[in-house]
This record gives sequence, structure tokens and C-alpha cells, in this order.
Amino acid sequence: MDRVVVSVRTIAEFSMESGDLYPNMDAYERMQDGFQAHRRLQLAYGEGAKAEVAVALDAEVEGVPMRVQGRIDGLLQGPDGEYTVQEIKSTRHNPRYIRENDNPVHWAQAEIYAYLFARLNNLARISVMLTYVNSADGEASFTREHTQGELEEIFLFHAGKYARWLRAVGEWQENCRQSARAVRFPHANYRKGQRRMAKNAYLAIRDQKLLLCQAPTGTGKTLGALFPAVKAISEGLIARAFYLTARTTARRAAEDALRLLRQNGLKLRAVTLTAKDKICFSPRTSCHPSECVFAQDYFDKRREALRDALNLEALDRGAIERLAREYDVCPFELSLDLTETAEIIICDYNYVFDPHVRLKRFFGDKAIKGDYALIVDEAHNLFPRAQDMLSAQLSERSLRLARRALKEWVGKENEVYKALSDVIRVMCRLNRELDAPECQLAPYGALHDAVVKFVAAGEGHISENETLAEALFSAMDYLRVEQEFDDERMRVLYMTGKHLTVKLWRYLPTDEISAVLRRARGGALFSATLSPMEHYAQLLGLNEREGDALLDLPSPFPPENFLPIALSLPTRYSARGETAARVAQAIYQMARAHTGNYIACFPSYAYLEMVREIFAALHPDVRVIVQRGEMAEEERDAFLARFQCAPRASMVAFIVMGGVFAEGVDLPGERLSGAAVIGVGMPQMSFERDTFASLVDDGEGNGFAMAYVYPGIVRVLQAAGRVIRSETDRGVALFIDDRFCEERYAQLLPRHYRVRRADSLSQVGALLSAFWAQQAKQPPQQEGERQANPVTGGVD
Repeated sequence: MDRVVVSVRTIAEFSMESGDLYPNMDAYERMQDGFQAHRRLQLAYGEGAKAEVAVALDAEVEGVPMRVQGRIDGLLQGPDGEYTVQEIKSTRHNPRYIRENDNPVHWAQAEIYAYLFARLNNLARISVMLTYVNSADGEASFTREHTQGELEEIFLFHAGKYARWLRAVGEWQENCRQSARAVRFPHANYRKGQRRMAKNAYLAIRDQKLLLCQAPTGTGKTLGALFPAVKAISEGLIARAFYLTARTTARRAAEDALRLLRQNGLKLRAVTLTAKDKICFSPRTSCHPSECVFAQDYFDKRREALRDALNLEALDRGAIERLAREYDVCPFELSLDLTETAEIIICDYNYVFDPHVRLKRFFGDKAIKGDYALIVDEAHNLFPRAQDMLSAQLSERSLRLARRALKEWVGKENEVYKALSDVIRVMCRLNRELDAPECQLAPYGALHDAVVKFVAAGEGHISENETLAEALFSAMDYLRVEQEFDDERMRVLYMTGKHLTVKLWRYLPTDEISAVLRRARGGALFSATLSPMEHYAQLLGLNEREGDALLDLPSPFPPENFLPIALSLPTRYSARGETAARVAQAIYQMARAHTGNYIACFPSYAYLEMVREIFAALHPDVRVIVQRGEMAEEERDAFLARFQCAPRASMVAFIVMGGVFAEGVDLPGERLSGAAVIGVGMPQMSFERDTFASLVDDGEGNGFAMAYVYPGIVRVLQAAGRVIRSETDRGVALFIDDRFCEERYAQLLPRHYRVRRADSLSQVGALLSAFWAQQAKQPPQQEGERQANPVTGGVD
């Protein structure tokens, strides 16, 4: 076997963790990581003491070569040179009530650390201190003294269990590598641009760099990114790859791509993570083991479930649910545990980038760097998502709801109730003092003090009431982000109104994004909408001078199959009433030129309804369907089902840009013949976006472009991208706004778009009629006809 790099914590937990799964137990520890209670002890160390001491030891245990490593919380040296290894554990309980032997897993972790340090420094004896800390109730410590020989026995006992598990996993991994070396690309041909994407993604992983790739719809981005990752696994460059996406359809596309590779002989385990609220078996009950049977004895039952899972390859939501029901364990927690033996993990961005929920075994502060690659789908979404994930906010309204629930639970005289009331009182005073929303350079001291007191009063009760827990987590999150406050890239936003919201806003999270990406072995970030690419490269921290690559691929489909038209017609808010009738007529020109299904995409529901009323009055013969503001999944499916192939009469669907039908909707062939995009897609003006524009502006207007123009273009391209999804699709895109005829907007459209300009409705009609007349003369085109030359092996 290759040498396995493993953390001390992983060995200890694998060996000794048992009992029930408690709600918020891990979330509490995540909040406390880096929080004041833990660090207060380290900051109080005197001379001769050190914090966060890195240790690593190469050892062979039961024939398995390992590198065991981690960071010792505290290394204390006495007056006579004797050493004590301190392991600090944040706890939601009062430390005074914890007994020495209550948590064997904690002792295992502390004693393994002590063995590593004693072995590396040839110490005959060493002390081990286990300290529990709670910011409200103080701390309590227990100390044991061991010889190096005693610690070696303890280490081999715990590591031996893990080694036997690793042998079973290692056999699978070797089979996986062999099959990955042999597997061929699952299609006879690459699509145009797909081979370039795959090759560059592989080189990025091999050379420990990053690739940012703009690839039009239909390139085959999912397989173009996953196939090189599989080849990198086969060569031992990485142990696993994380496929990150926010969309269910993209997760399914990744699962389908892996299914294709398995059909060609690949043996590879993939785990798909599903949000807890979606996969939960008991959504109406508490997660406490007193109420949830799937939390009872979780850590004992999961061992057999994990062993059984070694016989499975495609661990998607359905497979995980079946396995969890068989062993009566929480499906969400099981899915997280299954990631440790998977080669591909398909999940949302937050499992990698969000400090609250990131997979600590891979991305925590003490996690081991770098035997994985990151594959980021829809990369244009990563920056705004990171802004949200790395910020924190306190909502007066939410805190008031929590206080109401707390009053019913413990009454108004309770210490926690009073502390929460003080937080609300400070926020009310702030709300009265501020005339309008404000952006400030530093957090408000009085609010900080009140939040600290609330956390101190409530954290010992965090597992007793879920409403209280949510309020406490918000407060802890606020304090955590406040502790890291950086006035160069952060601001405090005070959003006034009936109730105040205070947001610690990391408006420029580029460094944090880059740090996570650089911690990986390499990675590929891709999207069909990364215009302008230099802008997204800058936001995400890529640097071509350091070897990162930017790749802009052409469309894989025949250009003569697609007609984009820019109609010079003002659609700004002030002009909408005047031009609404002409917009309706332009949509009608599109629908009458060729019988088919069409979408008309608007920047808002109000504008949509204005034009729809005119359209319906002028053209009652055209079938119209309308997206509603709130649509359940069944309603969305029924809406899309109305797009039938080869309809007898044209149909126009009025939808909103950036809504539920913006991404991940496939209407191939004759199910969709065209899209009208009304306006340049700018998001609604807001205090937060205006503030961002002013903060990043260099005096040349680029702040407005970053806040409004570029996000708008993403929406525009998403809408237009629905039309051509395969080699045989034919269709039109009608861009209705005079700004599309300006150079600054025209250059943001993809290079492979051959946009024709129209200054009148008659010109639009003539262009559409000519296009469809030409299409009628073309013979039917077969799938794959225009694909690139065949490739028989891997990525070269």
C-alpha cells in the first residue's frame, strides 16, 4: 500500500467514538473553533509553552504504512524540562460536571498526540492533560502520566483498528486505480472543445494549478472535468475529487457521467451529499436521540454500515437512504462519513467553503493539505456564494421570535431571556438612531458586549432547545466573523426598517476563496457564463502569471443553426411604458416566423405582466403560459411539460430571468425554438449592491459593472443558452434593448455569437423569416456529425 496520510483525530474517532448522535454537537464545536473560550487558554500560556504545535510521525502498523499528523493544542514545559501535552475541548456542558473517563475518544486523541511528541523527541515519560472549556462556566482539566512504552501500546491499539480498515479500503482503491488507468473516454468522439477542456483540467491537477474555463452549453463540461480527474486518481496524483455544484440537475449530470464511465469498466466510489432538511427521515421531530431513533447508538451502528458501503459504488441519495434505513442511522451523518472512502464527492459549495458546514475532515483548520482536486461547476456563482458564507448577520426580527419561544420555555426572569433581551434592546436603539441604511468601518461595541453576554448565558443550554440553539449559533457566528474583521475587505451594514439587521459583510472574499482553492492539489472551475473572464479570474484569485490558465472555448455546434438578433429598443425602467407594445410585437414576430415554443425572459414580474397583458390583447391566438412567483416542484415540472415537440401552434412562456427556469433546464430539439431576452438582466438596485459598487470602483465605473452589469449578463446568457443544447437544435435569440447595440455590452456576449443588429420590427421579421427559410432547406443533421476526431485513450 502507498503511505496513508491520516490525522490523529481520525484515528481516535474511528477507534473509540460510540454512543448517540446529539444535535448541534458538531456545529457547536465548529463555532467554538477559533472562538474565545478555546483561545483564551492558549493566550494565557506562559514562557516555555507553545500553542498549535505541528507533529507528524511515519509508522507502519499491521503492515500499513502511515503518516500520522496533526496539531497539538498546547505543549507545556515544566521547570525541570518535563513536557505536558494538552488537548483542549470546547463543550456545551458545564466542565465541572464532566468526569475523567466520560469521553474515551478525547483521551485517545490526547494520548496519541503525546506518543507522537515523545517518540519524535525520544522522551521516556510525558504527561497528558485533557481540558474542557466553556466560556460561560470556565474549565476543568484531568492529567495522566505515561511512559513512552505505555503510549506506544495505546497508539498501536487505536491505529491497529484503523489499519485493518485501511487494508479493506486499500484493496478497493487499488482496484479503482487499475480500472481508472484502463478506462477510455465513454464516447467515440470528443465534442468540439471538450478535449481541450479535459486536457487543460488534467494539466491543472498535475501541475498544482487552477483552470478557469468558459465553455458554452453543449460542450460536455461535466464529463470534460470529471474524466481528467479520474485519470489523475489513476496516476496517484490525487486521492479524490470534489465536484461542487449548487444545482440538483448538475449533481445528476455528474452522477450520469460517472455511470457512463462505470459502464466502460471504471470501478470508483462516488458519494452525493444532500442537504440535511431534504434527506432527513424524521423532519418533524427533534434530532435529539430521545426523540429520533436514527440518532440512537449512531456511532456504534455506523461501523457496520460503512463496511457494507465498501461493496457499493454509486452512493447517490437513494442508495444512502436505503443503507441508512437498513442500519437505522441518520442518512445525513452517514453520507458525511461515507466521504472518507469515496473517490468522488458531489456536493454543494458550502461543504468546502462555508466555515459552518465544511467537511472538517478535509477542510477544517487542522485538516491535512492537498491530496484532492476541486471541480467547480457554475463557477460564476462562487463569489456571491462566498460573500454570503463568509459573512454573518444578526436579525432583530429573528431574535424577537427566539425570545418569544424562550419566554414560553423558561419565563421572563431567566438569565438567558434577559441576556437576549439586552441584545434586542441595543439593536432597537441603533435602529432609532440611524435615519437610513449605513455602511460603517467597524462593529458596534455595545452590540458586541451584549452578544458576548448572551452567548455566555445560553451556550450551556444549547442542546436543550432548538430555537435557542439557532439564536445562539447566529450570535456565535457574529462573534466569530467579528473576531476576523478586516476593514480592508469587510464592512458593517446596518439595514434599517421596522426591525434592524446588522451584517458583518465580507464584500471581497477573494483571498478566502483562493486559500481554499490553493489548498487543493489543483482544480478546474467552469461555466457557460464567465464574461468577462478576466473579471471572474480576479474575483476568484486566479493568476495567469503564476501558471493558472484561462480557457475560452467556442460553441461546439454549427453557427448557422443559431440566429442571435439585437433589437435596438429602450427597456430601461423609465421607458418601459412607452416601449411595452413594441416589445410585445417583437415577441410576436419571433413566435409567428416559425411555429414552435418560445420563452420571453423579463427582469421583473411587474414588467413581465405589463407586456403580457398587451401581448394577450393583441394576439389572443398565441398560446401563453406564465411563471408564477412561487412554484412547487410539481408545478415547475408541469410547466416544462407543456413544451411539447413539434407543436401545432406557437406557444410563448413568459418567465423571469434568474428564476427557477434560468439554469439546468433542458428543452432540446423542437421543444424550444427561441428566446426573447428583454433588458440586460441587471439585478434589482439595492443598498448592498450600491455599497459594493462604491467600494470596488476605481474611478472608471467598473464598480457599477461588477455590481450590476456582469451579473446581469450572466442572466442574459443563461436565458439565451436554453435554445441550442445539441448539434441538431436550431433556434433564435432576440436581445431586446438598445444597450446590446453598444460596444461595451456587445463585447460581453460570447465570441461565437454572430449577433445581427435590427433597428425596427420589420428588420426583425425579415431576419427571422430568412433564417427559418434557410433551415427548411437544410437536411436533418445527425448527432455527433460535427464532433472532433476520435480519441482512444486518456487525456494527452
